[in-house]
Amino acid sequence: MTKRLFLLNGLAILAVVCSHTTGWGSIAMSPWADRYRLVVGPNYDQTGTLPYYMLLAMKCLMPFSFRKPSTSSQRERMVSTCFIRK
Repeated sequence: MTKRLFLLNGLAILAVVCSHTTGWGSIAMSPWADRYRLVVGPNYDQTGTLPYYMLLAMKCLMPFSFRKPSTSSQRERMVSTCFIRK
């Protein structure tokens, strides 16, 4: 039982780290692009690149690590809000 609790605590810590990483990574890709490239920010030209889709996939997987949706409508709402972004 203790090993399982330690495993779940470790997974929760990794989920929090990944959640913060995706949040700050998406901020760094668009509004802060002028800090590390010669562009005028906010610049959205990195939308559609491989790093963008990797951040989007991590962002979509994070809600599933925090709580389990109890109904199918909640599950559909979580997936639809994740993949329909402009």
